[in-house]
Formats: sequence, C-alpha cells, structure tokens
Amino acid sequence: MKRLVDFSLPHSYLIQQLAKYPSLKVITPTSLAARALKVPHQSLETLGKQSLLKAGIRVAPILIALRLLHTAVATVIQTSDVEGTTRALSSAVKAILRAGINPESLAAVSSNRTQKLALLAQTYISLLREKGMIDPAEVLWQANGVITKHQPVLIYGYFHPCIDQLNFLNAIADDDSVMVLPCPESSNFVDPKKAVEWLQQKGW
Repeated sequence: MKRLVDFSLPHSYLIQQLAKYPSLKVITPTSLAARALKVPHQSLETLGKQSLLKAGIRVAPILIALRLLHTAVATVIQTSDVEGTTRALSSAVKAILRAGINPESLAAVSSNRTQKLALLAQTYISLLREKGMIDPAEVLWQANGVITKHQPVLIYGYFHPCIDQLNFLNAIADDDSVMVLPCPESSNFVDPKKAVEWLQQKGW
C-alpha cells in the first residue's frame, strides 16, 4: 500500500480504522484534534524536536534566540533603536527560516532592503550555530536531515500545511501512511490543493 491522501474522512471512520491498525502513529496539530480521534496528542513539531534531540541538536530557548537576533540586528542594521528594529524584523527573519529560504540566494535579489534582511538572517543563523543551536522556526527543516526512522502515520488536522510541515511529513511517512485533507469542493481548499499537488510529486 502506498502513502495516501484522503478527503474529509469522518471522525467515527478514522477511529474505526485506528482500531484496526494500531501501528499507525497519529499526528495532529492540536490536543483538540487528538481528542476527537481519542488518541494522545503528538504534533509534527514534537516529532521534529525528538529527532533533533537524538541527533544532539538544541533548539534555542525563546530568550536566547531573541538575544542573538538582537545582536545580529545591532551588527547588520545601522539604527539607534536596536530594540524596536529587532521587534519589527523578527517576523520577517522567522518567515525566511520557516520557508526554508537560503539567505545567500535571497541576498542575490537586487533590492537593498531584501539584501539587508538576508544578511541579517545569515548573521543570526551564524550566531545560533556558534552555540550549537537552531531557531524554533527551523525545527522541521533541520529535523529533515537527521531522520533515521520511517513509520506509517495518520496525519489529521493539518488542513493548510506549510512547506516545512509537508517536507518533514514526507520524510517520516512510511508506506501505509494517510494524510487527511478537506474535501476538494470546500471553498477553503485553495491551499490544500497545492499541498496535494506537492505530495503527488513526491509519490503520494
């Protein structure tokens, strides 16, 4: 059996299937989704952190990550308001990391603002690596590189998956895995359609 994508399976049906296939590890983004399936809550992020821990890679605590980003801003950006600039640029840096964008490639863009942002991200990553750490936004990307165990999984509740979630999911999911997505007729199906196309390209 290959890895499958199913649409809008009802809770009752999923629970019945889980009873038949106890080897399936159930992955949900929230405890509420896990409760609906009557299983313990375990998310992709949890699995990612477990894989990193086994590989000896530490995720930077929030305060340390903030301090290092503050240092990177003070180094790269010419500003008298380092605190305010750090707050203003934090989301953009996190978005780069979560999207898996290579800052060196981003630096090739002609926009001066984009180049500064790319340099900031590079500097921040270097400061993290000097301490043997990664940013929380990098967890799934970094975990991709240390996966040693594949297993059949049931993924429920990730109805608008991001690219880092899809990559990590694809890395850990063995044959007989199932991902549940909203019905194609749903008005909210625009993002999941892209997810389906991406998964199909990976052999789902």
